[in-house]
Amino acid sequence: MTSRLLSRRLASLLFASFVMSAALAIPLHAASELKGLKKDVEKAIQAGSEDEAIGLMAQIGALGTEDAIEALFLIGLKLGKTPKLYQAAGDEVAKCAGAAAFLEKRIGADVWQERVFVADIAVRIDSPEARKVLISLTADKHPNVQLSAVAALEKTMHRDAIPPLLDLLEDLMKKKRDVLYQAVLDALYMLTGQEHIIMEDWRKWWSGVGDSYDPKADAEGAGKDQKTSVKRKRRTKGAEFVGVPVDSRFATFIIDTSGTMRYVHKSDIPGLSSGDGSDGGGSSGGGQMTPDDQRLAEFWTRMEMAKRALFDVIEEIEPDTMFNIIRFDTIVDGFKKQLIPANPANKMAALKWAEGLKYKVNSTTNMQDAIEKAFQDPNTNAIYFLSDGLPSKDGKVNDPAGPILDRIFELNRFRKVKIHTFGYHPRGSGGEPYEELEEANTWLKRLAKETGGSFSELKVDPTLTPDNYEKRKRERRKKEKEEEKKEGEGEKSSNFALVYDPVLQP
Repeated sequence: MTSRLLSRRLASLLFASFVMSAALAIPLHAASELKGLKKDVEKAIQAGSEDEAIGLMAQIGALGTEDAIEALFLIGLKLGKTPKLYQAAGDEVAKCAGAAAFLEKRIGADVWQERVFVADIAVRIDSPEARKVLISLTADKHPNVQLSAVAALEKTMHRDAIPPLLDLLEDLMKKKRDVLYQAVLDALYMLTGQEHIIMEDWRKWWSGVGDSYDPKADAEGAGKDQKTSVKRKRRTKGAEFVGVPVDSRFATFIIDTSGTMRYVHKSDIPGLSSGDGSDGGGSSGGGQMTPDDQRLAEFWTRMEMAKRALFDVIEEIEPDTMFNIIRFDTIVDGFKKQLIPANPANKMAALKWAEGLKYKVNSTTNMQDAIEKAFQDPNTNAIYFLSDGLPSKDGKVNDPAGPILDRIFELNRFRKVKIHTFGYHPRGSGGEPYEELEEANTWLKRLAKETGGSFSELKVDPTLTPDNYEKRKRERRKKEKEEEKKEGEGEKSSNFALVYDPVLQP
């Protein structure tokens, strides 16, 4: 071999070695950079620098590798304990080119919280592959995962979401209806504008619209108010709390018993000393009152109004519903340590416990601890929260809303528990404004919105008195039973088999 040929071969080998080294150096450099960025994100989160952490997440996403996607996913799963961090991690994953394929691999993850996060990310990717991931999750064994998938499919406003939701609805019709059942009906209503009781009618409608149906186009044609703003009305005649249907089979009711709950909400009773809603009748130095007026004032205290709402819902909930009640002022305690079946004996005990609820003068409104106590029961999937004030653990200053909402989000980001809130109408009998109630209701509305719940107000019924309350309640129940009987006869063809099946433990 000539020296010239040998030189050429050596040069070729050296060039090939250089190319290979460079190729290896790129992923090695990316891996090193990723490792450093992950540590920086953790440090930023520990220091409370959310914006810095979010910026670092964007740098991880820019790497575009599968390892980078996985890193972002794990950051959101383990460290995304506030709405901003959780949202940012999910957004960065969704931006990556291989996100849908990555999420598909996670469908079978052992930890259910991980599968919930998969659904929360997949909804942000507008592709058939991402919708396929969500469709697969509607058949998950854990109801929280199914609930997340249903909510995500509703947001897609795509026709691909309708068949799997119909399949899930058909399966749920064979079981006891719960929040998941109602969520499916709500999603189908938003996607189709349709509401049917019998499964056969759903199938008939869907087969008739064919492949041409487009939820987005249909929504635009129907008009926003008709399709996207009006909530579906519940057909059920079951238990209600201040007019809100108790769809949940695992419900916790939280009642405020702080000092302001002694105030009389009906402001036109003779003898009350103030017209701003801060009069507790005889208990707070009100004017001269007759015995009848005193009885009426006590009847319309915020505490008694709350207790009547609680009595009604306890009496109405079905035996296979699991429930608990929590009261709070400075101290938080509950009827039971965990949810219990609503059998006759437990309902009787609950009514007796609720009858003993009393406001505590000079107490605080320890809302956060009350809500955290409700979340301690892993089966709770709906909370009904009634209060007349703002959160304040020490009773001197109001607690800032941000940290409370962040803590609730941390507890709820995978469970998706709706907190339905209830306040008091912020005006007196003569229309005079109650400013403190307006402030309290603003907070309660925010709490409900952050968790996907609803807000409702307790109001004075001027025709209701201590004497006619029990009579009207009996008449209402008689009418409801008659209506249920009529509706039951009309639904026989649907062949619902209401079978109790315990919720899967988280």
